[in-house]
Amino acid sequence: MPRTALWIVATMLSGGLAACTNPEGDDTMSCTDLHCAIGICASQGVPGGRCVGNSCSCDGERTGTCDVTQCGIACRNYAGATGGTCTSRTSCECSGGTDGGTDSGYDVPPGAHASIHGQVLGPGGLFPVAGAIVYVQRTSTAVAALPEGNYCQRCLDVTALPHTESAADGTFRIDGIGLGDYWLVVHKGQFRRVRQIALRTDGEDLALPLDTTTLPNEHAPAAGDAVPHIAVALGVYDHPEDLLAKISMAELMPDFRASLATADFDLYDNGYGGGYPPMADLVRDRFQMDQYQLIFVPCTDETNDALLGDTTVRDNIRGWVQAGGKWFVTDRSYEWIEWMFPAALDMQGDDSVIGAADQCCSYDAVGRVLDDDMGAWLGGLGTDPAAVEFRELWDNACGVGTIMGLDEDGHEVPVPVTVFAEGPQADHPCSGGNLPYTASFLFGCGRILYSTYHTVGEMEGPHPSLYPQELMLLYLAMEIGVCTDDVIIW
Repeated sequence: MPRTALWIVATMLSGGLAACTNPEGDDTMSCTDLHCAIGICASQGVPGGRCVGNSCSCDGERTGTCDVTQCGIACRNYAGATGGTCTSRTSCECSGGTDGGTDSGYDVPPGAHASIHGQVLGPGGLFPVAGAIVYVQRTSTAVAALPEGNYCQRCLDVTALPHTESAADGTFRIDGIGLGDYWLVVHKGQFRRVRQIALRTDGEDLALPLDTTTLPNEHAPAAGDAVPHIAVALGVYDHPEDLLAKISMAELMPDFRASLATADFDLYDNGYGGGYPPMADLVRDRFQMDQYQLIFVPCTDETNDALLGDTTVRDNIRGWVQAGGKWFVTDRSYEWIEWMFPAALDMQGDDSVIGAADQCCSYDAVGRVLDDDMGAWLGGLGTDPAAVEFRELWDNACGVGTIMGLDEDGHEVPVPVTVFAEGPQADHPCSGGNLPYTASFLFGCGRILYSTYHTVGEMEGPHPSLYPQELMLLYLAMEIGVCTDDVIIW
């Protein structure tokens, strides 16, 4: 699966020092941090610098030519400006909030620097989040709100801002931030937390508290918190609602089941009962589907099988995913992928017969994680990614396909199906060797995820801990929500 597209700007301190001379020829003046960062370094193609004694040290190797991108970065980070431009081949000038490169009005010295570090945790604080985007932006500019409904989440270009990604254990640090007031943005998929921080002391290394860097469990945009709008089509045998309760998106009752009345997501009946609106109301109404960014269709009985033959339903699901929706399906509900996207999965049995791949069994198996990033993350939580115990596998996926699509320029391109986990299959195996347990693929601007095993199984019963497969599906529920620059038009 394509990961978040970031163009990381290297700002490693150069070992070379340049004399901090007056560009008009007076080489006797003392070095000042702001003149060093803007007048010398940014004017010669480097995104900033600082004085070391009476010499100017740039944040990289100078090319000798002003670059507008580097100029803008330096003006934002060192002068508190809103931007900058090259007024000549060797001159960077800042705009918005500065006066010709002098103090921008902040109550701290321009050119001083600080660092921040912390750890990104998932909702509820139960697990670290790998690959979260962390960046800071001046409070003089508001952080744009995320759309409320389904949308195509293109990757945010944070090149001009101090930024990084969290490591496998959720940790991160950002160095070389100019002093001042900032919005701190922590973002993974469509989970986002925005908080204000202040950097006041040159050389400060601010340790961010966990409540600042833990992703939210409820949607509260006015407070700086966003979570995806989620619908769960409640099934009979699998219960993602309980998994969402474990990360505090609903109350977890003493029997370790979700208190559905407290859920921060919407519920539809796909065999569960309970007086909730039928799943048919959702998938027959594209406008209704467009209220959501993530929809779970867990394992259930044959309650809504008749909907699979409805062309309106199939068109709605394909259109919703193509527009950016995330479609999350588990084991015996596999037809909700195979009948909408037939080239993606090769399930056991006759693909044209509903339930053909259900004619197996329930079994446990030891499989392995194929994705390196997920494996590193899972390993850090104490599970060997090469020997993961999977519980309650029901359906056999014989293999995955490579689908052909058109990119935005009209060129035909292959769209691979990524297998995240695989393992042996008990009884009626499709073939020898390991076969897919978890797979995902792009469709338009959206993504589809399928697992042959339960999220939180009915046979195993409710339990307080997070099994490895639950952790994996939490990881993937966030991962399928990340931005994309590879939109395929089908």
